[in-house]
Amino acid sequence: NVFGYIDTDSEVYSDIDGTPFGLDNNGFYKETSAGEPLGRRDKLRQFTEELQLLGTTFGERLKYVVGAFYAKEKVYNLTTSDLFDFPGLRLIQTSEYQKRNTTYAGYAQGTYDLGEMVADGLSFTAGVRYTDETIKLHLLPRDFHFDAPQPGYEYDLKRKFNSWSWTLGLQYQMTPDTLVYVANRRSYRHGGLNGLVNPYPTYTDEGGAVYRTESVTDAELGIKHQGRGPIPYHINL
Repeated sequence: NVFGYIDTDSEVYSDIDGTPFGLDNNGFYKETSAGEPLGRRDKLRQFTEELQLLGTTFGERLKYVVGAFYAKEKVYNLTTSDLFDFPGLRLIQTSEYQKRNTTYAGYAQGTYDLGEMVADGLSFTAGVRYTDETIKLHLLPRDFHFDAPQPGYEYDLKRKFNSWSWTLGLQYQMTPDTLVYVANRRSYRHGGLNGLVNPYPTYTDEGGAVYRTESVTDAELGIKHQGRGPIPYHINL
């Protein structure tokens, strides 16, 4: 059983534009002359719980892991932008939101020894994971969008994401010091909700706050070799 808990609170004051001009910063001071907060403030609380079952079966030819994962996360963000710090142009813009993420996942992976069936040192690996994630975004009253509402704004946004990830691999232990392998994998990074942009329920490339899921598929062929001579060495190719 793997249990995790995170509780963080941070304050950052920085110059965003990176120039000697006051174009965009998160505040060089903690407050404006009017007492308004400057800077970026983040609070994060996250609870995770993962239960794993590991073992061997089929005469120890199959090594496996099966698991279930749960995570609950709460994020608070206050970002104050000091824009165009010139007389008559200065603008203090405040973004304030709360975000909640809830994730469920289940997975299984196994490596089967093909030594008795094909060749000594040959094994096959397969794994799969299903992930379901719900994200909720709630804009808070100090957010500047409340002062300038537009048609179509939604101050409470919710999106669900789910995906299947998998891995396949074939490994051949040619000698005790040399391993050759081939692998193919597919994985995702789920989309989400951006609390710093216009709260439209559309994708970011359409001017909204929803960003899309990213995915990657890869294929890998490799060899790992270690030498045990007078000067030990390790080579990955």
